[in-house]
Amino acid sequence: MSVLAVLSGILAIAYLRWTDNPAPLVGYFWLIASLCALLIGLVKQFEPEQALRLGAQTLTYVHKYGQWSLPWQAIQRVGQPRVLQGLEHQTLSYVAIRLKDPHSIIGHITPRLANRLMLQQRPLLLLAEQSCPTGQCYSASMLEDDEYRLPNGRRLHGLQAMFAHRQRKLREALGYDLFIETQDLAMPAERVIALLNAQHRLSLIADGPASALPDTRH
Repeated sequence: MSVLAVLSGILAIAYLRWTDNPAPLVGYFWLIASLCALLIGLVKQFEPEQALRLGAQTLTYVHKYGQWSLPWQAIQRVGQPRVLQGLEHQTLSYVAIRLKDPHSIIGHITPRLANRLMLQQRPLLLLAEQSCPTGQCYSASMLEDDEYRLPNGRRLHGLQAMFAHRQRKLREALGYDLFIETQDLAMPAERVIALLNAQHRLSLIADGPASALPDTRH
């Protein structure tokens, strides 16, 4: 988008400079529109990949593909997942959240984000299987059924069902339900986890002050 805006601006300048009897208003409008498009493109390019917003009552995860939001009361604990590699446990580069009810996220996540997370978390699931140390192998576990039955008997279909199956596998393998990559966070995972746990404890006692944790993409 930025490249097209630059090219459009160059054409607008050429129009004003070299065209015989140009219409100034058309040229200036063309140039201004190109500059606006360039600015929008730059903002989109450098906007954070993801952000965490810590409120008094809710935790919200904002991603360029959508968001999820959950009340603090729905969260059981926050930590970092680990997998067994050989004889040692390896800490993975994720902030992980375990929910009291693993299915509570289903109605609080946008479909586009659910689909994106399923793609992003493929290496995570493969690492958890211990049969793929690089996280780049193929596994039949990547294929999800498009039907899922909740404990209350309700049936999910399509993307919701596939997401529920994937979350179940991750919970069984790693003990958590939601995963946030630390490479896109503005501070170390340990500090993020400490902030989340502190706000979690505070919310269970009383309404705490809302805070925000912006993340920048490196």
